Amino acid sequence: MRKIDTLLNHNSQLSALTKNVQSHQLLQKFWVAASPQMLSNLSFVGSLINGQLTVYAHSAIVANKIKLTIASILTQLQNLQKSNTKFRECKVTAIVVKVQVKSQ
Repeated sequence: MRKIDTLLNHNSQLSALTKNVQSHQLLQKFWVAASPQMLSNLSFVGSLINGQLTVYAHSAIVANKIKLTIASILTQLQNLQKSNTKFRECKVTAIVVKVQVKSQ
């Protein structure tokens, strides 16, 4: 394990990639913590750019359900930002929902 850590930390491209993956994992945990379990199981985050969180739903039905509950999810996200220090950097002001059908 040490060799992998050394390789990841000493190569600038791999180090940047590792940080990007860690940021995306944190964002996914943030989404899972704030959204209802049924919705978080059927969706995943894409990106967070200028406060706009892009979420991909596995179907149009899930996308519509997320759109109907955006206000409460945004409130939950903001509460998590205040209460949990690891989510402070995830400043979400809007949610955009897209459908990305999961392949079988």
